Amino acid sequence: MDFCEALIPAPPARRAYLEPDAGQSEVLLASIDAGIRGLPGTLYRLRYQTARETPWVQHIGDAEFLAAWLEHPRFRMIK
Repeated sequence: MDFCEALIPAPPARRAYLEPDAGQSEVLLASIDAGIRGLPGTLYRLRYQTARETPWVQHIGDAEFLAAWLEHPRFRMIK
């Protein structure tokens, strides 16, 4: 499953769906890794540079990871 963005299990209050400002990305990426680390399945992290030269990620996971992510308390689906 290509999530087409970074999965953020504990988003910051400000602009959680957008890329972070310069200097915040590494801290936020470490937080994302810590929040997802315990979930079963396989999750791949594709790192890239944004237009603002900020490191960021896109996540791709298998079916087992997707099932666990759907049960995660921070999972939200936009209607």
